[in-house]
Amino acid sequence: MNFLSTLRWVTTTGKTIMVQIMPVHWRKPNKTFDINKKTHSPNPQPTLLISGGTIRQRSVNSEIATLLRLQAFSSISCKNLHTSLGSSSLICTASSFGLRTPCLATLLTLAAINHGSSGSAILPIAFGCNFSSIMCSLSTKSSLNVAIPEDMSFLTQDEATKIDVELFDEYGFTIDQLMELAGLAVATAIAKAYPPNAVQGGSGNVDKSSPSAPKVLICAGPGNNGGDGLVAARHLKWFGYDPCIFYPKQPAKPLFAALRRQCEEMEISFMSFLPDATLVDQNFALVVDALFGFGFRPPVRPEFVEVLQKLCKFKTPIVSVDVPSGWDVEMGPHADSIKPAMVVSLTAPKKCVQNYKGKHFLGGRFIPNSLAAKYKLRLPTYVGTELVIRLQ
Repeated sequence: MNFLSTLRWVTTTGKTIMVQIMPVHWRKPNKTFDINKKTHSPNPQPTLLISGGTIRQRSVNSEIATLLRLQAFSSISCKNLHTSLGSSSLICTASSFGLRTPCLATLLTLAAINHGSSGSAILPIAFGCNFSSIMCSLSTKSSLNVAIPEDMSFLTQDEATKIDVELFDEYGFTIDQLMELAGLAVATAIAKAYPPNAVQGGSGNVDKSSPSAPKVLICAGPGNNGGDGLVAARHLKWFGYDPCIFYPKQPAKPLFAALRRQCEEMEISFMSFLPDATLVDQNFALVVDALFGFGFRPPVRPEFVEVLQKLCKFKTPIVSVDVPSGWDVEMGPHADSIKPAMVVSLTAPKKCVQNYKGKHFLGGRFIPNSLAAKYKLRLPTYVGTELVIRLQ
């Protein structure tokens, strides 16, 4: 079987997509063929039918056109794309596109993928009296099996420190800049993994009928990791969450005072004590662990021992910023360490998460190519305007 081309994408929702386009000739060129009903209908519009998956209806957005443009296609408008929902199939109909067959076929396939379909099928697509077919293979696995290098870099504590120093001393970055970009990446990753309209109440419970913003508890430490947490809280507020910050020890530096003031001006509340697990689980949908970063060295400071003990008892999903607090940056967790549901690595993943099995995002899109080359960093490539990459 000769394919015209094989196209491969990684979507922002973490799906790997491979589409193979091939020509197929049908005996009835003026009719649309339905692979489920085995019937034909006259005067067809360009139509693609996806079968073999549970479909979640969702409006088609500009991400599809962006992905196509990345593959050197012409600019595509999605305004004429309409979808109708079936029990086991999705029919995508388009009119007045004026595109060549592979473009429209790929566009419709991506639309179906964005609706959550899965499986594999040969999909006929009608264009007046010209017919084509697409063989598409859809996978709900993380992008990342395709886009992520098999030998992806995991930094040691020393490497992470040296890269940070060079960003400041050799490349002219400021701590304010990197903290803002890191915190925004953390908030963005949370919004992708736990959308505000899909989490509500305690323990990340799903309740799409409730209009109230999901409550997020940010546990911020005294260093730069805590600063990332404060920035993330501000962006989470903009993204539709209701953050509250546990900030037991604020540094005296003006930067941290400014970050706190920004949050307070946005009516983000602060607390000086960490509630017990029962209260947290009842009142918060998520917990953000921003206590310690890659500079942490055991043992845990006495004033934070009880904090980590409480975190270990939470049933509410924990999202750790860069390095789960209390973990050895290179060796990983101990038996009594916290077990985050998600980690957002910054700059590059650290050695401690090399065998981590939970949700994992990479953020911190600010490493210059020359610095990445110097340290021989093997990292996935960010797509378009994305600030984070889902690693698993």
